[in-house]
Amino acid sequence: MKVGKFLLLILMFILCKVKAFEPVLMFFSNSPEYVKKDGYLISGTISGFTPTLIYFYHLNDTLEDKKIYLVLTGKCEAYINFAFSSSKDSYFKVGNDIAREIFKNFNPTKYYIDGRYIFEIDFKPQFLVSGYFWIYSNGRIDFDSWVGNVKYRYILPTDRKHVKGIFGIGRIVTYVPEDLNYLVVGDIPLDGIETNMVLKGTYKVFYHFIVNRRIRSIYFSARGGPSIPIYLIKSSYEELVYTSGGVYRPYDEIKIFDREIYMEELITQPIGACYYPVYYRIDD
Repeated sequence: MKVGKFLLLILMFILCKVKAFEPVLMFFSNSPEYVKKDGYLISGTISGFTPTLIYFYHLNDTLEDKKIYLVLTGKCEAYINFAFSSSKDSYFKVGNDIAREIFKNFNPTKYYIDGRYIFEIDFKPQFLVSGYFWIYSNGRIDFDSWVGNVKYRYILPTDRKHVKGIFGIGRIVTYVPEDLNYLVVGDIPLDGIETNMVLKGTYKVFYHFIVNRRIRSIYFSARGGPSIPIYLIKSSYEELVYTSGGVYRPYDEIKIFDREIYMEELITQPIGACYYPVYYRIDD
């Protein structure tokens, strides 16, 4: 077996054990947020053995059915996980759907890229579409993404309000002292590697809070604006994933977990359409 294939298998084995393999890089495509014509969204290169996320957040501001295309070009093996959601009037639902897929249904599939591989995502009129491709390969992959039927390389201009670019993401690990009960998420903007502006809310960064104590309840408080809580609790005996369809107003503190449990770690992530920062308060 070649070294590249062996390393790919070993790291995918680790992925299956830990349930989530935090990406090293993210290509974030949110500008223009309102897409009014056909054109290219974002393009780039994925290096071998570098877990990468390509994340989309766009609204089809036309009266035509369109598609978002993602084309991967290369010659290698890759594990790919992707999930998309859309809505015409419930943007919070879209963000919650995608987060649920990451925390509960993350299960990459093996693909053989030999030349070009094309993915298509439905993009209905006046619908918000959001989602991601998580890609981990044993070789270089170039990618292009665009909307509609593009006859020449027209790059859609940014709208100066939203973000497009490359970010180094991954995880933020915080060891929580015994006397600290507030966990703050999304309070520091994420600087880009190649981008038009900073990414407020540190979207798609995994926050790992190492708690290692018995708790009785968890409270949630939205501070930056309306938000939805989502998290994964890890203990020696079980893993609990919490997602909510409810949207909470700023500064309302709501009990969202009511059960005594030994919490080793709480993992959460800022999700689309929500406002940050948010607070989680654990009650001993």
